[in-house]
Amino acid sequence: MGLSAAGVTISMLGATAITAATKGGVHGALWTGAFLVVMFAAKAVFVLVVPAWSDRLGPERLFFLAVTISIIVWASAGILVVIGVPGTVVVLVVAPMAGAMNAVFAVETPLLSKAFLVGHSIAAANSRVAVARGIACSVGALGGGLLINFAGAGWALIARSFLAIPLLLIVRKIPFSAIEQVEHKPISIPAVDGGDLLDETARPSITEDPAVRRVILLAVTLTIATAPMVAMIVPIAQSLRQTPLVLGASIMLSA
Repeated sequence: MGLSAAGVTISMLGATAITAATKGGVHGALWTGAFLVVMFAAKAVFVLVVPAWSDRLGPERLFFLAVTISIIVWASAGILVVIGVPGTVVVLVVAPMAGAMNAVFAVETPLLSKAFLVGHSIAAANSRVAVARGIACSVGALGGGLLINFAGAGWALIARSFLAIPLLLIVRKIPFSAIEQVEHKPISIPAVDGGDLLDETARPSITEDPAVRRVILLAVTLTIATAPMVAMIVPIAQSLRQTPLVLGASIMLSA
């Protein structure tokens, strides 16, 4: 998972380096924003259906399929960029597919972390894996900056695919029974009058819980405040006249 996380960071750095360089950097930040809007919007849409897919296919099979598609998509994108296809066009086409795969990762990673670390709770297992992923992202940012600086952004997209292969091989070896017992259980609904059972509006909303509302507010606020700094790191470095651009951005991202 650490290698895969490093690859994700490298691909994000490569993709945003491509969009930031559009038309020699003119309006590069807007093209980067367009790429991120498409990717995150696709993730938000697809994450709603991932639990149903997971129940139908099984978490291990769905995750394996998502990793496989990601490898093919990013490798193909990198090859197209290397052979001279306009990089911004390639990245914008890839964006919705990347968003869909990220939706699968967001839902299934905690379950797979639990399968990796048997005997831990989902929270404990996920936090341990998150530490490894965080360190790997930092190393990947530095490595990605060097790779893009000396070889080009297309090779960064190809590197993302190769770094996901070990995860693909490991997921194949996880006993399916280790994950199968973790189900996406529906939210329990308090008992209501018989006449209300046919009325969907009678069911309480999850946001009626004050604690849940606080968590949602914090999540939205922190995401709005921090996501632009991470995702727009190349245009930010460009605005600060950082030279060399991507290498400087990668150091900031690593930190």
